[in-house]
Amino acid sequence: MTDLDDFEQRVRRTEADIVRFCEQHDFEITGVDRVVDEVAAAMIIGYGTVDALRKAIKDGTLDLPYRMIGKSRKYRIVDLAAHIERNYRCE
Repeated sequence: MTDLDDFEQRVRRTEADIVRFCEQHDFEITGVDRVVDEVAAAMIIGYGTVDALRKAIKDGTLDLPYRMIGKSRKYRIVDLAAHIERNYRCE
């Protein structure tokens, strides 16, 4: 098993955890690519508010892709899971 395989397995497990979190907190998951809104995304990755999430993306301190649907930003669960796993520190 390579490091990439290990990373992909961790991302898949984290995706499943995020889906459970969304179900428990009544966050809607939509689309075939499974996206959530900004409120859910901010909670999932630990930002206190949507404004803090937007500011981090705008400032470049957070590299997290999103898609605009109308005036709403949507975040793919897989991207949130990959972000969590990339930034996990085991100390």
